[in-house]
Amino acid sequence: MSSFKLLDDGEVREIVASSADKTCNLDCVPTWLLKSNISVVLPYIDEIVNTYLQCGVFPSELKQAIVTPILKNSSLDWNDLNNYRPVSNVNYIGKVIEKAAISQINEHIESNGLDESLQSAYKCKHSTETALLVVKNDIMTAIDENQAVFLVMLDLSAAFDTIDHIILFNRLECDFGIKGTALEWFQSYITDCNFQVCVGDIWENYLETITKLEVKEDADSFMKNNDNHINTEFGCKPYQSPEPPNSVHQLMPGDIKVVGALGDSLTAGFGAKAEYLPGVATQYRGLAASIGGDENLDTVTTLPNILRKYNSKLYGYSTGTGGVDEPNSKFNIAIGGAKAPNMESQAEELVSRISNDQAVDYENDWKFVTIFIGGNDLCQWCGNKENLDPVQYVANIEKSIIILEQMPKTLVNIIGILNVYQVGNITGVTCDIVHQLVCSCGMGDQEKISELKAINKEYQRLLEESITSGKFDKRDDFTAVYQPMFHDTDLPELPDGTVDKSYFAPDCFHFSEKGNIAGAIGIWNNMIQPVGEKDLSWDYEEIRCPNEESPYIYTNVNSKMVRQGKEIAAETHDGSKYGVDFSNMVNRFININECKDCNSDQSSPTLFIILGAVTGTLFLLLIVSLSIVYTRRRKASQSEKLPLVDNRLS
Repeated sequence: MSSFKLLDDGEVREIVASSADKTCNLDCVPTWLLKSNISVVLPYIDEIVNTYLQCGVFPSELKQAIVTPILKNSSLDWNDLNNYRPVSNVNYIGKVIEKAAISQINEHIESNGLDESLQSAYKCKHSTETALLVVKNDIMTAIDENQAVFLVMLDLSAAFDTIDHIILFNRLECDFGIKGTALEWFQSYITDCNFQVCVGDIWENYLETITKLEVKEDADSFMKNNDNHINTEFGCKPYQSPEPPNSVHQLMPGDIKVVGALGDSLTAGFGAKAEYLPGVATQYRGLAASIGGDENLDTVTTLPNILRKYNSKLYGYSTGTGGVDEPNSKFNIAIGGAKAPNMESQAEELVSRISNDQAVDYENDWKFVTIFIGGNDLCQWCGNKENLDPVQYVANIEKSIIILEQMPKTLVNIIGILNVYQVGNITGVTCDIVHQLVCSCGMGDQEKISELKAINKEYQRLLEESITSGKFDKRDDFTAVYQPMFHDTDLPELPDGTVDKSYFAPDCFHFSEKGNIAGAIGIWNNMIQPVGEKDLSWDYEEIRCPNEESPYIYTNVNSKMVRQGKEIAAETHDGSKYGVDFSNMVNRFININECKDCNSDQSSPTLFIILGAVTGTLFLLLIVSLSIVYTRRRKASQSEKLPLVDNRLS
């Protein structure tokens, strides 16, 4: 036997159907859920099984086991480790591959008469009972023949650990005729394995392999390095207005008092610190890029922790773990699985929480709300194109912004959706299965992916057009700003060109802590860039500092004035010699809009020009009006005299 034969769908389905519903903590989805959706995932399981059997490789991702010590007898001393039986649990997909291989091995052994006739262990229709029956029968037969009987019993402790792998491979090849890729599969299966021991809620890593060989770091492994390799050094000046500004277009980072967020599982922090798939279900809200506030910026990089460098009394960020209704969630309203249609209800909940929180000065505190939504919409778009089309997507977000307009002194921070169509490029056994279950629209042939890409880009384009149109810039104390940091963002790569999975949770879908760090820095850097000049891909190399001349959170309005100032400066080459201070152009523009705050001391050359133009126009209208009145009266006077002339002529 030099290779395994490929299994068809029916054979793989039979293996899955005959397996127990037991689930290991390493499984990406519960076994019962996978089996109940077998018609959806069968093609992928089939491909996984056949690929690894044909290549003679057992995937490294499936060589991990969780060992749970079980006390052999309740009466035994639990302090004596010898009284425990180690029970290993492995990934379900790995067990499917094992069964596919062993079924062919057994068939080869039986068809060639290679099996041991007296073996009872690991043999169909045999057990310890058959072994005892054979021994008893031999003893009774010997006694009947008046023979002396001596029974030698050998019980090897950890018997499998005593097997020499070199001898094993030689026997498989020489005695059982297993060679080629089939033998290579066996060699791959029992080398470089590792396990974790779980005692209650305590986990301990054991990284020495069964073969006593040094474990090599696997680029596809989901074990995350604690060093995130991202520069999070903060060296910015603390910008805060002497007095709280009345205009959102003069808002500095230190002026923000309250933060909130709407979104889905990404904003809820699903799996942010997970090392294995079961941990993805944990909501690490304190690590979420846009709203988390665990510890401080020295240890945890999030947008609120950056803002706390400017205002230590910032309020509303989430901490720790838990669901949306937990007290520590604060103003993080994000819910796993949410889509754009859910933003309206989330906005209502946020307004309610903020307005009813005694720690918030609702009328006077500046509020900063981030909305990041659309991943689930795109992942499910191909199955519900009418309700999840780009126009509906934008309309739903606009509805949520209109609800947030109820709150005074609020800036809504809109994060453009990431490029979901790239999800299929994060490959691996676990990745492919998870993506098929949660983002099937991102999996498939090139034509399907191209269609999703077009919709993805339309989501981004239409939402940016809506937010930058000015429809939410009607009030001085409210606005919405669009951050396009994901428009041109590609999947992060390792030096060898493969996807750097350290940015993602073990499900290859959510962000890891490292991914959230990169996201937080990217959002912040976008916020302090003028509209029209923002980075289109996330820049997380460093935490940038606000412009000292205009240290504001950039909005549609103040960004226009900055651009106008740059254009005039470019035309004159030196704006200062004309008596124009371009660094304060934003302030002068704001003062013009806030007429109630303007006085003669605050007047500027720009203000005099506008007032002069208005006065001149009114004066011109007055002259025109007087001329019209004079002309009409003259005509009327002449018409009254005409009859008198006629009478005299008669």
